[in-house]
Amino acid sequence: MPALQRLARPFRSARTWIALGVLAPVGMLAASGMMLLDLRQDAWDKAEQTSKNLVQVLERDIARNIEMYDLSVRAAADNLNAPGVAQLSPALRQLVLFDRAATARDMGVMIGGRSHRAPSRGS
Repeated sequence: MPALQRLARPFRSARTWIALGVLAPVGMLAASGMMLLDLRQDAWDKAEQTSKNLVQVLERDIARNIEMYDLSVRAAADNLNAPGVAQLSPALRQLVLFDRAATARDMGVMIGGRSHRAPSRGS
């Protein structure tokens, strides 16, 4: 029992309790601050990765759209030189010139909207 009393003696002092009362919240505050900084860094890293992914998706989509426009314009230019195209009616000429564009997905806007699109080949 004397060893237990020797250990308990420092905790009878008011100064010890005051010091523990101050150090405990300061320690908790420091631990909370470190956790917040770590969470902030994680959020920043995720935001950075998300923005990189978004840029990559946009880059691929823009490249795909430019390629589709390029193919459509090239096809129209090639078909424009075909014999007899100038004598066709405007609706038929559009079908001939923009045949590949009309069958490509999401290309209706470039050739004048959905009302001017060629009927699908399956119907």
